[in-house]
Amino acid sequence: MPRKRLLILAPLLLALVGLCYYIYLDYKVSSRSWPTLKFDSAEWKALSEEKRFIFYRDLAHSGLLTTASRAQVEELLGEPSGRAANYYAYIVKHAEPGEFSINFIYMIHIEFGSNGLVSDYYIRAD
Repeated sequence: MPRKRLLILAPLLLALVGLCYYIYLDYKVSSRSWPTLKFDSAEWKALSEEKRFIFYRDLAHSGLLTTASRAQVEELLGEPSGRAANYYAYIVKHAEPGEFSINFIYMIHIEFGSNGLVSDYYIRAD
């Protein structure tokens, strides 16, 4: 009976350890663990795009993007890294060499509604 119990518990324990490790690594590279500096438009524009992640949380909580127009977003953040008919994308972080990450690039994805104003924004990873 103890051997059967071990055969059942060992894979469950291994799965639990693996899940905990994955959650730790996911947190370590996610926007939740990024350092935070007060957002400043001039400093944002002066930084190389892969270092802008330090401003993301303050920018997201500041309300500056809420219902902003495309022109206001470009005035605030500069030229987007990518654009489509209904969104802008600004690269804010690349995975560091040797850093474990499922995703290589992190960007702020800014969606515009049919009225041309920001309807949503969030971090997107590719």
